[in-house]
Amino acid sequence: MTRASVSLIGFTWLVPCAWAQTEIGVEQIRVLLRSHEAALEVTLKRSIQNLQNTPGSKTDLKNAAQVLDLLGRPDQATAQYQRLLELSEKTEERIPVQRLMGISRGFAGDCKGAEAVEKDAVAKLISSGDFYDAGQVSDEIGRICLESGDFSAARKWYSNGNATGLREENLSNERYALWNFRWLHAQARLAARQGDFKLAKKRSEEAISLIKKGLPADQTTYVPYLAGYVAFYAGDYTTARAQLEKAQIDDPFVQCLLGRTFEKLGLLDQALDRYRYVTNSTAHGVNLANAMYWLRSRAATPPMQ
Repeated sequence: MTRASVSLIGFTWLVPCAWAQTEIGVEQIRVLLRSHEAALEVTLKRSIQNLQNTPGSKTDLKNAAQVLDLLGRPDQATAQYQRLLELSEKTEERIPVQRLMGISRGFAGDCKGAEAVEKDAVAKLISSGDFYDAGQVSDEIGRICLESGDFSAARKWYSNGNATGLREENLSNERYALWNFRWLHAQARLAARQGDFKLAKKRSEEAISLIKKGLPADQTTYVPYLAGYVAFYAGDYTTARAQLEKAQIDDPFVQCLLGRTFEKLGLLDQALDRYRYVTNSTAHGVNLANAMYWLRSRAATPPMQ
């Protein structure tokens, strides 16, 4: 509550003023999450009706499962994904489904669940000699674990992703730089989450130095995201804002983190706009899964002080 000073006959009194809102209320987040539920329920109903007529429709199973994830019901989505997996007989068909199932666990903040369903995909990709995609799936698990708070598992899977990706035969300079950039990027974020900002800064600088050593040009967009991420967890919200505003504008996780930054700066309308961007998103992926997990956790419980 703010107070105003009023002078009266030589005395100064503190007069209570109206309460100043310093953070977004839980109910405001819940309203945003509910704003698209009706449309999603219509899509879900249509997919379920289609499945009654064609029980083996992979398209409708996938649509139903992904909509359930967006509705915040990933546990219910599991049955749809499991049925889709049963209908996918070939290895090359099963791996994408297993990845979807892992991302679904990201919507629940379930690191162990993501590991359980995606580690088989990693093993199959390694067995087939596809070290690049195996590394990508490993990093995917690492990211889900990081944002769900299991830092030990995140480090294990990011490390595995780096080691696996580097096993590719005839590795180009670009691929070598790419895998090292991803690993250093992950180490910096892990250090930031664990409060070791000296290490986070060091790993960030090492990652950025790879730009001059063959790093693919499209990876430079992840530099301001990294700088903003580290600054946010260091409590430097002004720097976090400046950096995140230069990151990928269509990334729901970046937009969620930017919203959190605006909220810390007291810019509540701008924060709500960023959260609204996330709840409007329908691109089923690990970025949206992690952002929605944070928002739904926020809606379930008031933020820690």
